[in-house]
Amino acid sequence: MREPGTRPESIATSEASGRHGGSGELAFTLIETLVALTLLFVLLIGLSTGLLVARRTSEALEARRQVDRLLEASLETLRAGELPVRSGPLPIGLGAGVDFPVALHLEVSPRGLGGLDLVVVRATYLRRGHPVERRLVSQIWSPR
Repeated sequence: MREPGTRPESIATSEASGRHGGSGELAFTLIETLVALTLLFVLLIGLSTGLLVARRTSEALEARRQVDRLLEASLETLRAGELPVRSGPLPIGLGAGVDFPVALHLEVSPRGLGGLDLVVVRATYLRRGHPVERRLVSQIWSPR
Protein backbone atom coordinates (compact mmCIF):
# COMPACT_ATOMS: atom_id res chain seq x y z
CA MET A 1 0.00 0.00 0.00
CA ARG A 2 1.23 3.47 -0.71
CA GLU A 3 1.56 6.36 1.59
CA PRO A 4 -0.88 9.22 1.34
CA GLY A 5 0.37 12.07 -0.85
CA THR A 6 2.64 9.93 -3.01
CA ARG A 7 2.08 8.97 -6.59
CA PRO A 8 1.75 5.44 -7.84
CA GLU A 9 5.03 4.06 -9.20
CA SER A 10 3.68 3.49 -12.75
CA ILE A 11 2.71 7.17 -13.16
CA ALA A 12 6.09 8.34 -11.85
CA THR A 13 7.92 6.07 -14.31
CA SER A 14 5.71 7.18 -17.19
CA GLU A 15 6.23 10.89 -16.48
CA ALA A 16 9.98 10.43 -16.07
CA SER A 17 10.32 8.82 -19.47
CA GLY A 18 8.15 11.45 -21.16
CA ARG A 19 5.84 8.81 -22.62
CA HIS A 20 2.34 8.23 -21.51
CA GLY A 21 0.94 4.76 -21.71
CA GLY A 22 -2.35 3.74 -20.27
CA SER A 23 -0.96 1.13 -17.87
CA GLY A 24 2.58 2.41 -17.52
CA GLU A 25 3.78 0.78 -20.78
CA LEU A 26 6.10 2.71 -23.02
CA ALA A 27 4.40 3.94 -26.22
CA PHE A 28 5.35 5.96 -29.31
CA THR A 29 4.19 9.53 -29.51
CA LEU A 30 2.42 10.88 -32.56
CA ILE A 31 5.49 12.94 -33.53
CA GLU A 32 7.76 9.88 -33.46
CA THR A 33 5.32 7.96 -35.62
CA LEU A 34 5.09 10.81 -38.15
CA VAL A 35 8.89 11.13 -38.32
CA ALA A 36 9.23 7.38 -38.90
CA LEU A 37 6.59 7.44 -41.66
CA THR A 38 8.25 10.45 -43.30
CA LEU A 39 11.61 8.67 -43.35
CA LEU A 40 9.96 5.59 -44.82
CA PHE A 41 8.31 7.62 -47.60
CA VAL A 42 11.57 9.41 -48.43
CA LEU A 43 13.37 6.06 -48.71
CA LEU A 44 10.61 4.61 -50.90
CA ILE A 45 10.67 7.62 -53.22
CA GLY A 46 14.45 7.38 -53.53
CA LEU A 47 14.25 3.67 -54.27
CA SER A 48 11.54 4.07 -56.91
CA THR A 49 13.49 6.89 -58.59
CA GLY A 50 16.59 4.72 -58.70
CA LEU A 51 14.66 1.83 -60.23
CA LEU A 52 13.13 4.12 -62.86
CA VAL A 53 16.55 5.49 -63.85
CA ALA A 54 17.96 1.95 -64.04
CA ARG A 55 15.07 0.84 -66.27
CA ARG A 56 15.48 3.79 -68.64
CA THR A 57 19.23 3.23 -68.84
CA SER A 58 18.69 -0.45 -69.60
CA GLU A 59 16.20 0.39 -72.38
CA ALA A 60 18.59 2.95 -73.90
CA LEU A 61 21.46 0.44 -73.87
CA GLU A 62 19.30 -2.24 -75.48
CA ALA A 63 18.22 0.18 -78.23
CA ARG A 64 21.85 1.10 -78.81
CA ARG A 65 22.83 -2.59 -79.05
CA GLN A 66 20.06 -3.26 -81.57
CA VAL A 67 21.12 -0.31 -83.74
CA ASP A 68 24.79 -1.33 -83.56
CA ARG A 69 23.88 -4.85 -84.73
CA LEU A 70 21.82 -3.33 -87.55
CA LEU A 71 24.76 -1.14 -88.62
CA GLU A 72 27.11 -4.11 -88.63
CA ALA A 73 24.64 -6.24 -90.60
CA SER A 74 24.18 -3.50 -93.19
CA LEU A 75 27.95 -3.12 -93.56
CA GLU A 76 28.33 -6.89 -94.07
CA THR A 77 25.57 -6.78 -96.68
CA LEU A 78 27.49 -4.07 -98.54
CA ARG A 79 30.75 -6.04 -98.28
CA ALA A 80 29.02 -9.14 -99.66
CA GLY A 81 27.96 -7.14 -102.73
CA GLU A 82 24.24 -7.58 -102.14
CA LEU A 83 23.73 -3.80 -102.34
CA PRO A 84 25.53 -1.23 -104.49
CA VAL A 85 28.15 0.83 -102.67
CA ARG A 86 26.87 4.34 -103.34
CA SER A 87 25.66 7.19 -101.17
CA GLY A 88 21.99 7.32 -100.27
CA PRO A 89 19.39 5.71 -98.05
CA LEU A 90 19.65 2.00 -97.39
CA PRO A 91 16.58 -0.22 -97.74
CA ILE A 92 14.53 -0.47 -94.58
CA GLY A 93 14.41 -4.27 -95.00
CA LEU A 94 17.72 -4.34 -93.16
CA GLY A 95 15.83 -3.20 -90.05
CA ALA A 96 14.89 -6.69 -88.94
CA GLY A 97 15.51 -7.25 -85.24
CA VAL A 98 14.90 -3.63 -84.20
CA ASP A 99 11.82 -2.80 -82.12
CA PHE A 100 11.50 0.80 -83.31
CA PRO A 101 11.75 2.77 -86.59
CA VAL A 102 15.31 3.37 -87.79
CA ALA A 103 16.47 5.24 -90.89
CA LEU A 104 19.74 4.06 -92.47
CA HIS A 105 21.87 6.23 -94.73
CA LEU A 106 25.08 5.40 -96.54
CA GLU A 107 27.83 7.93 -97.29
CA VAL A 108 30.61 6.81 -99.64
CA SER A 109 33.86 8.72 -100.29
CA PRO A 110 36.06 7.18 -102.99
CA ARG A 111 39.63 7.04 -101.73
CA GLY A 112 41.33 5.66 -104.82
CA LEU A 113 43.78 3.56 -102.79
CA GLY A 114 43.53 0.12 -104.35
CA GLY A 115 39.80 0.44 -104.90
CA LEU A 116 38.99 1.11 -101.22
CA ASP A 117 36.12 3.44 -100.46
CA LEU A 118 35.54 5.13 -97.12
CA VAL A 119 32.03 4.14 -96.04
CA VAL A 120 29.94 5.65 -93.27
CA VAL A 121 26.69 3.87 -92.38
CA ARG A 122 24.51 6.19 -90.30
CA ALA A 123 21.41 5.16 -88.33
CA THR A 124 18.99 7.73 -86.92
CA TYR A 125 16.10 7.00 -84.60
CA LEU A 126 14.04 8.67 -81.87
CA ARG A 127 14.63 7.88 -78.21
CA ARG A 128 12.07 9.41 -75.83
CA GLY A 129 11.31 12.07 -78.43
CA HIS A 130 14.96 13.03 -79.02
CA PRO A 131 16.85 12.15 -82.22
CA VAL A 132 19.77 9.77 -81.77
CA GLU A 133 22.43 9.03 -84.37
CA ARG A 134 24.86 6.11 -84.47
CA ARG A 135 27.61 5.69 -87.08
CA LEU A 136 29.81 2.92 -88.30
CA VAL A 137 32.87 3.86 -90.36
CA SER A 138 34.77 1.35 -92.46
CA GLN A 139 36.47 0.79 -95.79
CA ILE A 140 35.04 -1.37 -98.52
CA TRP A 141 36.76 -2.54 -101.65
CA SER A 142 34.71 -1.93 -104.76
CA PRO A 143 35.82 -2.79 -108.29
CA ARG A 144 35.86 0.04 -110.79
